[in-house]
Amino acid sequence: MKIYKEIEDPTIFQVNREPERSYFIPYASLADALANFKSLSPFYKLLNGTWAFKFFEYAKSVQDASFASDADLAQWDHLPVPSNWQLFGYDKPVYTNVNYPYPVDPPYVPDKNPSGIYATETLIPESWADKQIFINFEGVNACFYLYINGTYTGYSQGSHLPSEFNISRFIKPGSMNRITVQVIKWCDGSYLEDQDFFRLSGIFRDVYLLARQREHIRDYYIKPDLDSAYRNGYVDIDVDFTGQKQDILCKIFDPDGKEILSQAIENETLHLEIACPVKWNAEQPLLYTAVFICRDEYISQRFGFRKIEISGQAALLINGVPVKLKGVNRHDTHPDLGHCTPYKSIEEDLIKMKQANMNTIRTAHYPNAPAFLELCDQFGFYVVEEADLEMHGFNTAHPEERYMCYEAGSPAQQVEWQDAYLDRARRMVERYKNNTSIIMWSLGNESGYGKNHDAMSDWIKKRDRTRLIHYEGAHLVDDPDSVDVCSRMYPFIHEVEAEAAKKDKRPFFLCEYSHAMGNGPGDVHDYWQVIYEHPRLIGGCIWEWADHTIKTEKNGSMIYGYGGDFGEVVHDGNFCMDGLVFPDRTPSPGYYEVKAVYQNAAFKLVDDHKIQIINRFDFTNLNEYKIICQLQVDAKITNVCELDKVDIEPHKSIIITMPFKLPEYCYLGAYLNLSVVSKKEAPGCESGSEIASAQLELPVPTRKKQYFPRLFAPVVVHKPADGQFMTISGESFQYRFNCLIGHFDSLIFNGTEMLAAPPKIDIYRAPTDNDRNIKKQWYAYGEADWHTGSPHNYNTIQEKVYAITLIGHDKNWVEIAVSGSLCPVGRYPLIKYTASYTVCACGEIIVHFSGNVRENALYLPRFGYEFALKTGLEQVEYFGRGPYENYIDMSHFAKIGHYHTTVTNEYVPYPRPQEHGNHTDVKMTAVYDKTGMGMLFKTSEKYEMAVSHFKAHDLERASHHSDLVPRPETYIRIDYKNGGIGSGSCMVDLLEQYQLNDKKIEYQFTLMPGSIEPFPPIEWAKY
Repeated sequence: MKIYKEIEDPTIFQVNREPERSYFIPYASLADALANFKSLSPFYKLLNGTWAFKFFEYAKSVQDASFASDADLAQWDHLPVPSNWQLFGYDKPVYTNVNYPYPVDPPYVPDKNPSGIYATETLIPESWADKQIFINFEGVNACFYLYINGTYTGYSQGSHLPSEFNISRFIKPGSMNRITVQVIKWCDGSYLEDQDFFRLSGIFRDVYLLARQREHIRDYYIKPDLDSAYRNGYVDIDVDFTGQKQDILCKIFDPDGKEILSQAIENETLHLEIACPVKWNAEQPLLYTAVFICRDEYISQRFGFRKIEISGQAALLINGVPVKLKGVNRHDTHPDLGHCTPYKSIEEDLIKMKQANMNTIRTAHYPNAPAFLELCDQFGFYVVEEADLEMHGFNTAHPEERYMCYEAGSPAQQVEWQDAYLDRARRMVERYKNNTSIIMWSLGNESGYGKNHDAMSDWIKKRDRTRLIHYEGAHLVDDPDSVDVCSRMYPFIHEVEAEAAKKDKRPFFLCEYSHAMGNGPGDVHDYWQVIYEHPRLIGGCIWEWADHTIKTEKNGSMIYGYGGDFGEVVHDGNFCMDGLVFPDRTPSPGYYEVKAVYQNAAFKLVDDHKIQIINRFDFTNLNEYKIICQLQVDAKITNVCELDKVDIEPHKSIIITMPFKLPEYCYLGAYLNLSVVSKKEAPGCESGSEIASAQLELPVPTRKKQYFPRLFAPVVVHKPADGQFMTISGESFQYRFNCLIGHFDSLIFNGTEMLAAPPKIDIYRAPTDNDRNIKKQWYAYGEADWHTGSPHNYNTIQEKVYAITLIGHDKNWVEIAVSGSLCPVGRYPLIKYTASYTVCACGEIIVHFSGNVRENALYLPRFGYEFALKTGLEQVEYFGRGPYENYIDMSHFAKIGHYHTTVTNEYVPYPRPQEHGNHTDVKMTAVYDKTGMGMLFKTSEKYEMAVSHFKAHDLERASHHSDLVPRPETYIRIDYKNGGIGSGSCMVDLLEQYQLNDKKIEYQFTLMPGSIEPFPPIEWAKY
């Protein structure tokens, strides 16, 4: 039986692995090196493809015969490389956030430790016979042993870090060679890789061969800088050479591809001065190219001139300019490929981020593939590059749940783990030291704090003095000098304001804030109102970019699987569904909110005729964009103009005169719509793309139209002797009021019944993921809740009718008043109210609600009426904020207008079904069938509205879309208010101003069954 001593010894994390170095591919010509397409290189051979594969439940059960050069691969299975074996039926995916999915007993790992054996054969060109041959693995989880032609070659661990081996003495050029890799699921290094993601195994990044001259450039370090005036640049280049020294020529090309310098490198160092270079920043990512020429090898490296500093006000400076980091956290995740993220997938992510006005990415929580950093350099992103280090599970390993900081039991404090920590820091820094986009090195995530973090910081600072050191966990020990940036996760906004006032000379960075889980996030705007005000607050990164999930089958349907869908014992449910984009990268409504908050142009109405335009770019004049202005009156665009040359320097503002003459009055509202559009193509942004927008409500008086004088048949009231029902009829309608429940239970118009069930007054909404904590106070779910007496039982609301009164009646109207209460089961009445229903001769019903909420009541999820309408009412038309769902704290992207949609399309496919589809500032809604017959709602003020084919309890009970069956009826909510969304999934309380905490509720709306022809609903709303 093979002894795997390496996997349980923290002092052994590699055997025969080459020293870490920069990422590069050597080419055979200058043109190919400048083009930088790897496939052009005759010295590069990609080994991705289908490999033979054998799976073992126990690594120790693997026989040596599997590694033999003549092992019969015909009997093996096959697996694509790169990939994760769990996605192909071997073992099962496990999603856990904090807890380790095995006992916490470092450095030991479970005896049942699955292993996958990979094998492939490749022809080594005869032309490589006199070269040094290296094999490179960009990512293997969690550790692996390498065999070349049956001979053991080396070992490595560190899942998201590169491993390179010199295999020259094992290779036979001119013939087929067998490469065999044993990957083991768990090793002692797994204790350092407890990231919040699916635990997946295998070779998940590229594998390739490199052929090098025996004397070759092993590594290089390009260190561009700017003088104190940020005018002139200089470059220091260090070259590490293997073998007997050879002549090295360095050529420098400017961003336009023009050669500006050619100079020999002597003594492995070179100092270059470049007058007035163009500078790199995230808005203008202009890159120079260095090409090193040595014998037959040409190596290219793009780099930019940028200088990172901290101002006297603790602001982050790029090239002397204070910048704000508008960021997001990003995992490697793909619904079909797991941790394998192809180039096109990475590129798609970055383009969508750029389109959302993001300028910063934190590589949560490990280094990404080289292609990611190359694209960040080119597209223009500030990158917080994070070490492959997380030990969150040590928090919950203690029954009392606490972080292990300077405790002796923590690997962060133990000397035998120090080299493993340093290995992860060195391999990260050396690999990506030449990538301009990286502005901070991060020591990892949620790993307590210890001496080994100090050692990582010390080594990095000695190696690279041009970037900042970040580690959020340093706050556990009061932010020692090991970090250059103070950082926090999910602080309350008042805590952020307190940080801004501190005298600490280091910037303050929110490495994680505003949790985008499910419906949300709802507090981005509030954070940024504070961030913009204070130099020390340099911005932050939202958690996170994409829902990470695995596509799987459930009950015959394909679903996005999350924790618990694969039979795991330890898992964290759908906590991995926390992205701004869905697994297929379709933007969620939260994405559009973030885009609006992060946008670099802002507009304010100064007075009735003046507009302030604010340029929030750091380096770009707004004259590079055009501003399109629209005057919108009563849902119609009445005038359009274009501001083509608005000259505003970065961080400046101007005031312009209103470009339109305002109308004397309007009926529904007058607005100025503004759109900032690109004039030219830029990385991630096509010409004509909208990069910012706003809608300003204009001070135009509103009035109501008067109804044309028309005589309707008198309103007739019939009240049977039993008193249960009251029938109210008119020219085209017959309504029935049920006195037992205090609601209409039938609304017949022109012989057609519009109701599928009586309406109800309710406060319930299906919990969002961001309600995951407050819902435990709102709602009671099981026997334990009833016994504890802690929940407010809002999901058990019952209506109680105290009295019904016919207030008045003549030929033109009848008014009914209901006094009643809403009361949760087992609790005191929550709301006592009076509701009046006035039926007019035209068929309109005016609803007026007035209620008082119990003083000590917890804030409500929502409040309003819900109507169950008949089958077939699919078309929806409304005047309010749209087109996407929006909430009181998540509506900065939504514009008031006249929208058309369908009930089906209003469903938002969050991987776990939940509350969705809300619209704020609504004045009119029409829901109708193909003939135009339906139900109309309006108000002279505003209400919130949502339509659906699902009841709220349907959504709450469902785990996935496949659990939902749309109901034929249409459900519409006409709400007084719906509570905010917030970021409560990460323990951040909903801000008070977004809580539905009103103790007095009063609102009014009008409803009417009828046809949208010949009187369009938008016109009806004007009366």
